[in-house]
Amino acid sequence: MRSSVKSSKRRKDLTGQAVRRSVLLLLSLALILSAGGCSKQSTEEVPQLLDPVTVEAGTVTVKRGDLANITYINVSVVPKTEKLTFAREGQISAIHVAAGDQVTKGQVLAELDLTDLSKEIDRQSAQLDFQKNQDDLAETAAYDTLLAAQADQQAAQAAYQEAYQALTQAQEQAAKQQTAASDPAEENSQPAREESSTAGQPSSAENQSKGDQSSVAEPSDSGSSSSGTSDSQTTGKSASGNESSTASESSDSSSSAVQSSQTQTPAQPESSQSQESSGQTETSAQPESSGQAQEDEGPSLSDLQEALTSASQSLQYANLEVSRQALIYQHTVQTDSLEEAQSQAALDRLSAKKQGTLTAPFDGVVVAVNKYEGETAQEEDTIIVLADETQLCLEGEPYDNDALSKAAKLKADIGGRTIDVTYRPYQADDYLKRIMRQETPNTYFDAADPEDLTLGQTGTLMLYRGEKTDVLYVPISCVIKDEVGSYVYKDEDGQRTKTYISTGLETVSYVEVTDGLEEGDVLYDN
Repeated sequence: MRSSVKSSKRRKDLTGQAVRRSVLLLLSLALILSAGGCSKQSTEEVPQLLDPVTVEAGTVTVKRGDLANITYINVSVVPKTEKLTFAREGQISAIHVAAGDQVTKGQVLAELDLTDLSKEIDRQSAQLDFQKNQDDLAETAAYDTLLAAQADQQAAQAAYQEAYQALTQAQEQAAKQQTAASDPAEENSQPAREESSTAGQPSSAENQSKGDQSSVAEPSDSGSSSSGTSDSQTTGKSASGNESSTASESSDSSSSAVQSSQTQTPAQPESSQSQESSGQTETSAQPESSGQAQEDEGPSLSDLQEALTSASQSLQYANLEVSRQALIYQHTVQTDSLEEAQSQAALDRLSAKKQGTLTAPFDGVVVAVNKYEGETAQEEDTIIVLADETQLCLEGEPYDNDALSKAAKLKADIGGRTIDVTYRPYQADDYLKRIMRQETPNTYFDAADPEDLTLGQTGTLMLYRGEKTDVLYVPISCVIKDEVGSYVYKDEDGQRTKTYISTGLETVSYVEVTDGLEEGDVLYDN
């Protein structure tokens, strides 16, 4: 009984499963058929668009009005501050204030240890004194040498004058002897006196040679000048140059005089034997007298000429030596003066740094103290920052120093009021030092009326780079640039027309139009 019930139940389960499979197959087939029919139907039922879809483009109108290029900078009202630094490096020996202290003008705020500086000043001062003493000795020695050269010059001038006078006198004496020897009438009338005088004088040939020497110009008194030397030298050369021609002329004149004397001797009458004997006695004694005269004669003209030439050369050298020593003395004085001036300047710089204290330049409050006792302070190190709360200004974020200096106009909106301000520029070296110290060089502005400011206020600074009134302008988004220039798309009877324009002042949002458009023109906004 139980087995038949189980068999009947198993058959029911198998039949149910078969039915479910059949239903699933039918549903799947129905879905496939319906999908194919829908795909075909959708392709056939897509409608065609008769008109294209258009999107309205934005347009703007060319306007006329005022245009300004403004840059905005955040600012705050702060007191005027000053950074105090020592003029030299050194170790800080004392700091007398702290941040927040009220100070008065002239109050000592900090000090340096000046022990090393005092020693350096003493050393530089002693060196300057020693240098002055050495310079005085050098200048005295150079001056003494110059005086000695001038004394030698005067001696050379005197020797030259003496040689010149000796030569002149000798030439004059020779000329007189030549004139006496060349006069026949005088010889015939007084033969005995001529022979007697001839015994005590040089031969006629020698007298003729001496008489024909060219005269030497009287030398000028050169003193200690170089011009005197030049004149003396010229005189010496002139006398020397004429010596050879004078000697030849003297030789010819002497020969003529000798022949004339020999010719006249036989024509003289012999009065008696005693006169002849007397004449022979005189004749035999004549060589001895002539030799004695030659011994007492002294230097010849040529010797005197050589002496004058030598004296002229000595005078020329003395003049040159005086000029040289004068230049040496002048150079010594100038060099010593320059060296002393340099040493004095170095001492003055050290003395200026001797004031190793920081004092308050005005009444104010200490904002910050950056160094303390025992620390080393370098030049330009900020030791104390002092603020004057009675002098307020605007402090802004860092900005281009050059742009602020060239601004067309500066205004500030402080507490709802617009006030005029001026830029307080940095000095070039100060700005560079701040950059090198990696400081933030904030910008500072002074109000035209300080009473408009209140400590702690904030506001906006307006930097006008350019400003124009009553000009045409368009939004900057309408302007396109290419290799030709700037252009816009203008609406002409519903058509987009490319139009080139000329522009002027530009701002963040607008551009000035100087040519190509008129007020009221409609443009397409890009």
